[in-house]
Amino acid sequence: MSTTLRMLLLLLLTAACGHLPVQSSGAIPPAPLQLLPEEQEVLSLLELAAQVSASEKVWPGFQTQDLPLLVYCSGPRALALGPYPGAAPLPSYPSLGPVALVPRTQLPLKDVGSLFLSDLRLHGVGWFVMRHQAGDDPVDWYRTLVHELFHVYQKTAFVPGPRPACRYPYEDCANFTALAAEGQLLADLLDADQQCSPGLADYAASRLGRLGGASGAVAASIEDQEERLEGTARYVEVGYALEADLTTARAESVRARDALADPQPSKLQKWRYYESGRALLRLAKGSVAGWVEAGDAPFRVMLRSCKLAPPPAPPLANKSLCEARIGAYLERESSLLVAYEQATGTRLRLWLPRSTSSFYSNQGMTFATTDCRLFISGLQLFEDRQASLVVRKRPVFLQARRDDGLYYLEFKGKLLQLTVDGQALALEGLVDQAFGKSVGLNGEGFSLDFQGKGRISLKDGTLALEAAPQSPKGAE
Repeated sequence: MSTTLRMLLLLLLTAACGHLPVQSSGAIPPAPLQLLPEEQEVLSLLELAAQVSASEKVWPGFQTQDLPLLVYCSGPRALALGPYPGAAPLPSYPSLGPVALVPRTQLPLKDVGSLFLSDLRLHGVGWFVMRHQAGDDPVDWYRTLVHELFHVYQKTAFVPGPRPACRYPYEDCANFTALAAEGQLLADLLDADQQCSPGLADYAASRLGRLGGASGAVAASIEDQEERLEGTARYVEVGYALEADLTTARAESVRARDALADPQPSKLQKWRYYESGRALLRLAKGSVAGWVEAGDAPFRVMLRSCKLAPPPAPPLANKSLCEARIGAYLERESSLLVAYEQATGTRLRLWLPRSTSSFYSNQGMTFATTDCRLFISGLQLFEDRQASLVVRKRPVFLQARRDDGLYYLEFKGKLLQLTVDGQALALEGLVDQAFGKSVGLNGEGFSLDFQGKGRISLKDGTLALEAAPQSPKGAE
Protein backbone atom coordinates (compact mmCIF):
# COMPACT_ATOMS: atom_id res chain seq x y z
CA MET A 1 0.00 0.00 0.00
CA SER A 2 2.65 2.54 0.95
CA THR A 3 4.64 1.82 -2.25
CA THR A 4 1.54 2.54 -4.31
CA LEU A 5 0.93 5.76 -2.45
CA ARG A 6 4.51 6.89 -2.92
CA MET A 7 4.13 6.33 -6.64
CA LEU A 8 0.91 8.32 -6.63
CA LEU A 9 2.60 11.17 -4.83
CA LEU A 10 5.16 11.37 -7.64
CA LEU A 11 2.28 12.55 -9.80
CA LEU A 12 2.65 15.90 -8.09
CA LEU A 13 5.75 16.46 -10.20
CA THR A 14 5.28 14.11 -13.15
CA ALA A 15 1.51 13.82 -13.70
CA ALA A 16 0.58 13.07 -17.29
CA CYS A 17 -1.82 15.47 -18.92
CA GLY A 18 -5.45 14.43 -18.53
CA HIS A 19 -8.61 15.70 -20.13
CA LEU A 20 -11.86 16.81 -18.55
CA PRO A 21 -15.17 18.01 -19.85
CA VAL A 22 -15.40 21.79 -19.48
CA GLN A 23 -18.77 23.21 -18.52
CA SER A 24 -20.08 25.90 -20.82
CA SER A 25 -23.38 27.62 -21.42
CA GLY A 26 -22.97 27.20 -25.22
CA ALA A 27 -24.93 24.62 -27.15
CA ILE A 28 -21.82 23.01 -28.68
CA PRO A 29 -19.52 21.34 -26.14
CA PRO A 30 -15.99 22.72 -26.36
CA ALA A 31 -12.99 20.54 -27.02
CA PRO A 32 -11.39 19.02 -23.91
CA LEU A 33 -8.63 21.08 -22.36
CA GLN A 34 -5.35 19.97 -20.92
CA LEU A 35 -5.06 20.14 -17.16
CA LEU A 36 -2.88 22.91 -15.82
CA PRO A 37 0.03 21.94 -13.53
CA GLU A 38 -1.82 23.22 -10.45
CA GLU A 39 -4.91 21.20 -11.36
CA GLN A 40 -2.77 18.09 -11.83
CA GLU A 41 -1.28 18.62 -8.37
CA VAL A 42 -4.70 19.00 -6.75
CA LEU A 43 -6.11 15.91 -8.45
CA SER A 44 -3.04 13.87 -7.53
CA LEU A 45 -3.47 14.80 -3.86
CA LEU A 46 -7.17 13.94 -4.02
CA GLU A 47 -6.35 10.62 -5.65
CA LEU A 48 -3.88 9.95 -2.84
CA ALA A 49 -6.56 10.60 -0.20
CA ALA A 50 -9.05 8.42 -2.08
CA GLN A 51 -6.60 5.52 -2.10
CA VAL A 52 -6.16 5.82 1.67
CA SER A 53 -9.94 5.94 2.08
CA ALA A 54 -10.33 2.77 0.04
CA SER A 55 -8.04 0.88 2.42
CA GLU A 56 -10.38 1.70 5.37
CA LYS A 57 -7.38 1.52 7.69
CA VAL A 58 -7.87 4.92 9.30
CA TRP A 59 -11.63 5.45 9.74
CA PRO A 60 -14.00 2.87 8.21
CA GLY A 61 -16.91 4.54 6.46
CA PHE A 62 -15.17 7.83 5.74
CA GLN A 63 -14.50 8.20 2.01
CA THR A 64 -13.03 11.50 0.87
CA GLN A 65 -14.13 10.93 -2.72
CA ASP A 66 -17.79 10.53 -1.72
CA LEU A 67 -18.16 14.13 -0.48
CA PRO A 68 -19.06 16.79 -3.11
CA LEU A 69 -16.03 19.06 -3.38
CA LEU A 70 -15.25 22.27 -5.26
CA VAL A 71 -11.59 23.30 -5.40
CA TYR A 72 -10.98 26.93 -6.32
CA CYS A 73 -7.56 27.04 -8.01
CA SER A 74 -5.49 30.12 -8.81
CA GLY A 75 -6.40 30.00 -12.48
CA PRO A 76 -9.71 30.70 -14.22
CA ARG A 77 -11.27 27.30 -13.43
CA ALA A 78 -12.44 25.36 -10.43
CA LEU A 79 -12.47 21.59 -10.04
CA ALA A 80 -15.82 19.99 -9.22
CA LEU A 81 -15.70 16.46 -7.83
CA GLY A 82 -19.14 14.98 -7.44
CA PRO A 83 -22.59 15.29 -9.02
CA TYR A 84 -21.92 18.42 -11.05
CA PRO A 85 -23.79 18.61 -14.40
CA GLY A 86 -21.66 17.08 -17.14
CA ALA A 87 -18.97 15.73 -14.80
CA ALA A 88 -17.34 12.46 -15.89
CA PRO A 89 -14.62 10.11 -14.59
CA LEU A 90 -11.06 10.97 -15.54
CA PRO A 91 -8.93 7.96 -16.56
CA SER A 92 -5.75 9.44 -15.09
CA TYR A 93 -7.42 9.64 -11.64
CA PRO A 94 -9.60 6.53 -11.41
CA SER A 95 -10.53 6.77 -7.72
CA LEU A 96 -12.13 10.21 -7.82
CA GLY A 97 -15.41 9.51 -9.57
CA PRO A 98 -17.03 12.19 -11.74
CA VAL A 99 -14.94 15.35 -12.20
CA ALA A 100 -15.51 18.57 -14.15
CA LEU A 101 -13.59 21.76 -14.86
CA VAL A 102 -15.88 24.72 -14.23
CA PRO A 103 -15.08 28.30 -15.28
CA ARG A 104 -15.10 30.31 -12.08
CA THR A 105 -17.32 32.93 -13.71
CA GLN A 106 -20.13 30.36 -13.69
CA LEU A 107 -19.93 29.83 -9.92
CA PRO A 108 -21.71 32.02 -7.33
CA LEU A 109 -18.48 33.03 -5.54
CA LYS A 110 -16.16 35.51 -7.16
CA ASP A 111 -13.40 34.35 -4.86
CA VAL A 112 -12.89 32.19 -1.80
CA GLY A 113 -11.45 34.53 0.80
CA SER A 114 -11.01 31.87 3.45
CA LEU A 115 -9.20 28.57 3.00
CA PHE A 116 -12.50 26.69 2.90
CA LEU A 117 -16.27 27.17 3.02
CA SER A 118 -18.91 24.67 4.13
CA ASP A 119 -22.11 23.66 2.39
CA LEU A 120 -22.31 25.92 -0.66
CA ARG A 121 -25.67 25.05 -2.24
CA LEU A 122 -25.30 24.50 -5.99
CA HIS A 123 -27.48 22.42 -8.35
CA GLY A 124 -29.37 21.08 -5.34
CA VAL A 125 -26.21 19.75 -3.68
CA GLY A 126 -24.26 20.97 -0.65
CA TRP A 127 -20.62 21.39 -1.75
CA PHE A 128 -17.55 21.77 0.41
CA VAL A 129 -15.33 24.48 -1.09
CA MET A 130 -11.55 24.42 -0.70
CA ARG A 131 -9.08 26.98 -1.99
CA HIS A 132 -5.78 26.01 -3.58
CA GLN A 133 -3.13 28.53 -4.58
CA ALA A 134 -0.23 27.70 -6.88
CA GLY A 135 2.76 27.15 -4.62
CA ASP A 136 0.79 25.88 -1.60
CA ASP A 137 2.68 23.28 0.40
CA PRO A 138 1.19 20.00 -0.91
CA VAL A 139 1.49 18.13 2.41
CA ASP A 140 -0.15 20.91 4.43
CA TRP A 141 -2.92 21.25 1.85
CA TYR A 142 -3.53 17.49 1.80
CA ARG A 143 -3.74 17.35 5.60
CA THR A 144 -6.07 20.34 5.83
CA LEU A 145 -8.34 18.92 3.14
CA VAL A 146 -8.64 15.56 4.91
CA HIS A 147 -9.23 17.26 8.28
CA GLU A 148 -11.99 19.52 6.96
CA LEU A 149 -13.66 16.83 4.87
CA PHE A 150 -13.82 14.70 7.99
CA HIS A 151 -15.70 17.53 9.70
CA VAL A 152 -18.20 17.36 6.83
CA TYR A 153 -18.49 13.61 7.41
CA GLN A 154 -19.05 14.15 11.15
CA LYS A 155 -22.21 16.16 10.50
CA THR A 156 -24.07 13.08 9.29
CA ALA A 157 -22.14 10.18 10.82
CA PHE A 158 -21.77 11.39 14.43
CA VAL A 159 -24.59 11.36 16.96
CA PRO A 160 -24.87 14.98 18.16
CA GLY A 161 -23.34 15.57 21.58
CA PRO A 162 -24.53 17.93 24.33
CA ARG A 163 -23.65 21.59 23.97
CA PRO A 164 -20.46 22.36 25.92
CA ALA A 165 -19.96 25.20 28.37
CA CYS A 166 -19.04 28.57 26.91
CA ARG A 167 -15.82 29.32 28.77
CA TYR A 168 -13.08 27.10 30.21
CA PRO A 169 -12.65 27.35 34.03
CA TYR A 170 -9.25 29.04 33.96
CA GLU A 171 -9.56 30.19 37.57
CA ASP A 172 -9.54 26.63 38.96
CA CYS A 173 -5.88 26.32 39.94
CA ALA A 174 -6.09 22.65 40.97
CA ASN A 175 -7.59 21.79 37.57
CA PHE A 176 -4.77 23.55 35.72
CA THR A 177 -2.09 21.96 37.90
CA ALA A 178 -3.40 18.46 37.18
CA LEU A 179 -3.86 19.27 33.50
CA ALA A 180 -0.20 20.25 33.22
CA ALA A 181 0.92 16.93 34.74
CA GLU A 182 -1.48 14.96 32.54
CA GLY A 183 -0.08 16.61 29.42
CA GLN A 184 3.45 15.49 30.25
CA LEU A 185 2.28 11.95 30.95
CA LEU A 186 0.16 11.72 27.81
CA ALA A 187 3.04 12.98 25.66
CA ASP A 188 5.34 10.32 27.17
CA LEU A 189 2.78 7.59 26.52
CA LEU A 190 2.35 8.72 22.93
CA ASP A 191 6.12 8.56 22.43
CA ALA A 192 6.07 4.93 23.58
CA ASP A 193 3.10 4.29 21.24
CA GLN A 194 1.77 1.26 23.13
CA GLN A 195 -1.94 0.55 23.14
CA CYS A 196 -3.45 0.35 26.64
CA SER A 197 -0.10 1.08 28.27
CA PRO A 198 -0.05 0.60 32.08
CA GLY A 199 0.74 4.30 32.41
CA LEU A 200 -2.73 5.14 31.12
CA ALA A 201 -4.14 4.14 34.51
CA ASP A 202 -2.23 7.01 36.15
CA TYR A 203 -3.41 9.41 33.47
CA ALA A 204 -7.01 8.25 33.86
CA ALA A 205 -6.91 8.54 37.66
CA SER A 206 -5.68 12.13 37.42
CA ARG A 207 -8.22 13.14 34.82
CA LEU A 208 -11.12 11.51 36.66
CA GLY A 209 -10.11 13.30 39.85
CA ARG A 210 -9.66 16.63 38.11
CA LEU A 211 -12.99 16.48 36.31
CA GLY A 212 -14.72 15.61 39.57
CA GLY A 213 -13.62 18.89 41.15
CA ALA A 214 -15.46 22.16 41.55
CA SER A 215 -15.15 23.12 37.88
CA GLY A 216 -14.93 19.59 36.56
CA ALA A 217 -18.26 19.46 34.76
CA VAL A 218 -17.48 22.68 32.88
CA ALA A 219 -13.98 21.53 31.89
CA ALA A 220 -15.23 18.06 30.93
CA SER A 221 -17.95 19.43 28.64
CA ILE A 222 -15.39 21.43 26.65
CA GLU A 223 -12.65 18.79 26.62
CA ASP A 224 -14.98 15.95 25.64
CA GLN A 225 -16.61 17.97 22.85
CA GLU A 226 -13.38 19.27 21.34
CA GLU A 227 -11.60 15.91 21.62
CA ARG A 228 -14.53 14.19 19.97
CA LEU A 229 -14.73 16.64 17.06
CA GLU A 230 -11.28 18.14 16.60
CA GLY A 231 -9.32 15.28 18.18
CA THR A 232 -10.88 12.72 15.86
CA ALA A 233 -10.35 14.99 12.85
CA ARG A 234 -6.65 15.31 13.80
CA TYR A 235 -6.51 11.51 14.31
CA VAL A 236 -7.84 10.99 10.77
CA GLU A 237 -5.65 13.73 9.30
CA VAL A 238 -2.50 12.20 10.81
CA GLY A 239 -3.58 8.69 9.85
CA TYR A 240 -4.02 9.72 6.23
CA ALA A 241 -0.63 11.45 6.23
CA LEU A 242 1.06 8.39 7.75
CA GLU A 243 -0.56 6.00 5.26
CA ALA A 244 0.60 8.23 2.42
CA ASP A 245 4.15 8.43 3.80
CA LEU A 246 3.85 12.21 4.12
CA THR A 247 4.87 12.25 7.79
CA THR A 248 6.37 9.96 10.43
CA ALA A 249 5.13 8.76 13.79
CA ARG A 250 8.11 10.49 15.39
CA ALA A 251 7.29 13.84 13.81
CA GLU A 252 3.71 13.57 15.03
CA SER A 253 4.85 12.71 18.56
CA VAL A 254 7.01 15.84 18.59
CA ARG A 255 4.04 17.92 17.44
CA ALA A 256 1.86 16.42 20.17
CA ARG A 257 4.48 17.00 22.88
CA ASP A 258 4.70 20.67 21.93
CA ALA A 259 0.93 20.98 22.44
CA LEU A 260 0.54 18.82 25.54
CA ALA A 261 3.64 19.00 27.71
CA ASP A 262 3.55 22.77 28.29
CA PRO A 263 -0.10 23.80 28.57
CA GLN A 264 -0.83 27.23 27.12
CA PRO A 265 -3.83 28.90 28.80
CA SER A 266 -4.83 30.45 25.47
CA LYS A 267 -5.32 26.94 24.04
CA LEU A 268 -7.47 25.47 26.83
CA GLN A 269 -10.74 26.51 25.18
CA LYS A 270 -10.07 24.50 22.00
CA TRP A 271 -6.64 24.01 20.45
CA ARG A 272 -5.07 21.64 22.99
CA TYR A 273 -7.67 18.95 22.35
CA TYR A 274 -6.68 18.35 18.74
CA GLU A 275 -3.63 16.53 20.09
CA SER A 276 -5.02 15.09 23.33
CA GLY A 277 -8.00 13.61 21.47
CA ARG A 278 -5.77 12.09 18.81
CA ALA A 279 -3.39 10.70 21.45
CA LEU A 280 -6.20 9.00 23.38
CA LEU A 281 -7.56 7.34 20.23
CA ARG A 282 -4.06 6.28 19.21
CA LEU A 283 -3.48 4.66 22.63
CA ALA A 284 -6.92 3.03 22.84
CA LYS A 285 -7.45 -0.56 21.76
CA GLY A 286 -9.42 -1.87 18.81
CA SER A 287 -11.62 0.02 16.36
CA VAL A 288 -12.52 3.41 17.78
CA ALA A 289 -14.75 4.73 14.98
CA GLY A 290 -18.00 3.08 16.03
CA TRP A 291 -17.73 4.15 19.68
CA VAL A 292 -16.93 7.76 18.84
CA GLU A 293 -19.66 8.05 16.22
CA ALA A 294 -22.19 6.63 18.70
CA GLY A 295 -21.44 9.42 21.17
CA ASP A 296 -18.40 8.49 23.26
CA ALA A 297 -15.61 11.04 23.65
CA PRO A 298 -12.03 9.76 23.14
CA PHE A 299 -11.32 9.66 26.90
CA ARG A 300 -14.33 7.39 27.48
CA VAL A 301 -13.35 5.27 24.47
CA MET A 302 -9.89 4.80 25.97
CA LEU A 303 -11.33 3.86 29.38
CA ARG A 304 -13.72 1.32 27.86
CA SER A 305 -11.38 -0.22 25.32
CA CYS A 306 -8.57 -0.59 27.87
CA LYS A 307 -10.99 -1.66 30.65
CA LEU A 308 -9.71 1.00 33.05
CA ALA A 309 -11.57 2.04 36.18
CA PRO A 310 -8.96 3.55 38.52
CA PRO A 311 -9.97 5.46 41.65
CA PRO A 312 -9.96 9.23 41.00
CA ALA A 313 -6.91 11.11 42.27
CA PRO A 314 -7.99 14.50 43.70
CA PRO A 315 -5.88 17.33 42.24
CA LEU A 316 -3.66 19.62 44.31
CA ALA A 317 -3.16 23.27 43.41
CA ASN A 318 0.27 24.67 42.56
CA LYS A 319 -0.25 28.37 43.35
CA SER A 320 3.05 29.56 41.87
CA LEU A 321 2.39 27.75 38.58
CA CYS A 322 -1.09 29.20 38.33
CA GLU A 323 0.03 32.71 39.20
CA ALA A 324 2.76 32.62 36.55
CA ARG A 325 0.63 31.09 33.79
CA ILE A 326 -3.06 31.60 34.48
CA GLY A 327 -2.70 34.90 36.32
CA ALA A 328 -0.72 36.48 33.50
CA TYR A 329 -3.18 35.15 30.94
CA LEU A 330 -6.25 36.54 32.71
CA GLU A 331 -4.54 39.90 33.13
CA ARG A 332 -3.98 40.02 29.38
CA GLU A 333 -7.64 39.24 28.72
CA SER A 334 -8.73 41.99 31.10
CA SER A 335 -6.45 44.61 29.54
CA LEU A 336 -7.82 43.88 26.06
CA LEU A 337 -11.42 44.23 27.25
CA VAL A 338 -10.65 47.52 28.99
CA ALA A 339 -8.97 48.88 25.85
CA TYR A 340 -12.01 47.91 23.79
CA GLU A 341 -14.42 49.70 26.12
CA GLN A 342 -12.25 52.83 26.15
CA ALA A 343 -12.07 53.06 22.35
CA THR A 344 -14.05 55.88 20.76
CA GLY A 345 -16.74 55.59 18.09
CA THR A 346 -20.24 54.22 17.73
CA ARG A 347 -20.81 50.78 19.21
CA LEU A 348 -22.44 48.67 16.48
CA ARG A 349 -24.37 45.55 17.47
CA LEU A 350 -25.53 43.45 14.53
CA TRP A 351 -27.76 40.37 14.59
CA LEU A 352 -27.68 38.89 11.08
CA PRO A 353 -28.79 35.58 9.52
CA ARG A 354 -26.21 32.82 9.91
CA SER A 355 -24.38 32.34 6.65
CA THR A 356 -22.10 29.78 5.04
CA SER A 357 -20.38 32.64 3.20
CA SER A 358 -18.93 34.36 6.28
CA PHE A 359 -15.36 34.07 7.53
CA TYR A 360 -12.76 36.04 9.46
CA SER A 361 -9.00 36.27 9.85
CA ASN A 362 -7.30 37.19 13.09
CA GLN A 363 -3.77 38.07 14.19
CA GLY A 364 -4.41 38.65 17.87
CA MET A 365 -5.70 36.94 20.98
CA THR A 366 -9.08 35.20 20.91
CA PHE A 367 -11.01 34.07 23.97
CA ALA A 368 -14.53 33.15 25.08
CA THR A 369 -16.47 35.25 27.57
CA THR A 370 -18.88 34.05 30.25
CA ASP A 371 -21.88 35.24 28.21
CA CYS A 372 -20.95 32.90 25.34
CA ARG A 373 -19.41 35.50 23.08
CA LEU A 374 -16.00 35.26 21.43
CA PHE A 375 -13.66 38.25 21.74
CA ILE A 376 -11.34 38.55 18.73
CA SER A 377 -8.71 41.12 19.58
CA GLY A 378 -6.77 41.32 16.32
CA LEU A 379 -9.39 40.91 13.63
CA GLN A 380 -7.95 41.66 10.20
CA LEU A 381 -11.06 40.95 8.16
CA PHE A 382 -14.61 39.78 8.81
CA GLU A 383 -16.68 39.22 5.69
CA ASP A 384 -20.22 37.97 5.24
CA ARG A 385 -20.92 37.95 1.52
CA GLN A 386 -24.56 37.03 2.02
CA ALA A 387 -25.16 40.24 3.99
CA SER A 388 -22.54 42.28 2.04
CA LEU A 389 -20.79 42.98 5.35
CA VAL A 390 -17.09 43.83 5.60
CA VAL A 391 -15.29 44.80 8.82
CA ARG A 392 -11.54 45.45 8.91
CA LYS A 393 -8.78 45.79 11.50
CA ARG A 394 -10.42 46.14 14.91
CA PRO A 395 -11.41 44.02 17.89
CA VAL A 396 -14.87 42.46 17.74
CA PHE A 397 -17.25 40.33 19.73
CA LEU A 398 -18.75 37.38 17.83
CA GLN A 399 -21.44 34.95 18.90
CA ALA A 400 -22.29 32.31 16.30
CA ARG A 401 -23.75 29.59 18.53
CA ARG A 402 -27.33 30.84 18.75
CA ASP A 403 -30.69 29.10 18.49
CA ASP A 404 -32.57 31.85 16.61
CA GLY A 405 -30.90 31.46 13.21
CA LEU A 406 -28.85 34.63 13.70
CA TYR A 407 -25.28 35.43 14.66
CA TYR A 408 -24.11 38.43 16.68
CA LEU A 409 -21.26 40.79 15.81
CA GLU A 410 -20.24 43.81 17.87
CA PHE A 411 -17.51 46.36 17.16
CA LYS A 412 -16.76 50.07 17.47
CA GLY A 413 -16.11 52.54 14.68
CA LYS A 414 -16.89 55.89 13.12
CA LEU A 415 -20.26 55.62 11.35
CA LEU A 416 -20.51 57.97 8.35
CA GLN A 417 -23.70 57.03 6.50
CA LEU A 418 -26.94 55.14 7.11
CA THR A 419 -29.63 54.15 4.61
CA VAL A 420 -32.91 52.42 5.48
CA ASP A 421 -35.10 50.98 2.70
CA GLY A 422 -33.10 52.96 0.17
CA GLN A 423 -33.43 56.33 1.95
CA ALA A 424 -30.51 58.13 3.61
CA LEU A 425 -31.18 58.97 7.26
CA ALA A 426 -29.54 61.48 9.56
CA LEU A 427 -27.92 59.58 12.41
CA GLU A 428 -29.22 61.98 15.03
CA GLY A 429 -32.77 61.45 13.79
CA LEU A 430 -32.81 57.67 14.21
CA VAL A 431 -34.48 56.30 17.34
CA ASP A 432 -36.10 52.93 16.69
CA GLN A 433 -37.80 51.77 13.54
CA ALA A 434 -38.55 48.72 11.44
CA PHE A 435 -37.17 48.22 7.95
CA GLY A 436 -38.82 46.14 5.26
CA LYS A 437 -36.31 45.90 2.44
CA SER A 438 -32.74 46.88 3.27
CA VAL A 439 -30.22 48.60 5.53
CA GLY A 440 -26.91 50.11 4.48
CA LEU A 441 -24.06 51.21 6.74
CA ASN A 442 -20.82 52.91 5.77
CA GLY A 443 -18.04 53.80 8.15
CA GLU A 444 -14.30 53.93 8.48
CA GLY A 445 -13.18 50.37 7.86
CA PHE A 446 -16.63 48.76 7.65
CA SER A 447 -19.70 48.57 5.42
CA LEU A 448 -23.00 46.69 5.23
CA ASP A 449 -25.64 46.34 2.51
CA PHE A 450 -28.19 43.98 4.02
CA GLN A 451 -31.28 42.99 2.02
CA GLY A 452 -34.12 41.87 4.27
CA LYS A 453 -36.39 42.85 7.15
CA GLY A 454 -35.80 43.75 10.77
CA ARG A 455 -35.38 46.65 13.23
CA ILE A 456 -32.71 49.27 13.74
CA SER A 457 -32.15 51.75 16.58
CA LEU A 458 -29.55 54.26 17.76
CA LYS A 459 -29.41 55.15 21.44
CA ASP A 460 -26.65 56.31 23.80
CA GLY A 461 -23.95 55.81 21.18
CA THR A 462 -25.02 52.27 20.30
CA LEU A 463 -26.51 51.28 16.97
CA ALA A 464 -28.45 48.01 17.15
CA LEU A 465 -29.58 46.19 14.01
CA GLU A 466 -31.53 42.96 14.31
CA ALA A 467 -32.59 41.11 11.18
CA ALA A 468 -35.73 39.01 11.15
CA PRO A 469 -34.73 35.31 11.42
CA GLN A 470 -36.85 34.49 8.35
CA SER A 471 -35.20 37.19 6.24
CA PRO A 472 -35.12 36.41 2.50
CA LYS A 473 -31.37 36.41 2.79
CA GLY A 474 -31.34 34.11 5.82
CA ALA A 475 -29.17 31.04 6.14
CA GLU A 476 -30.34 27.91 4.33
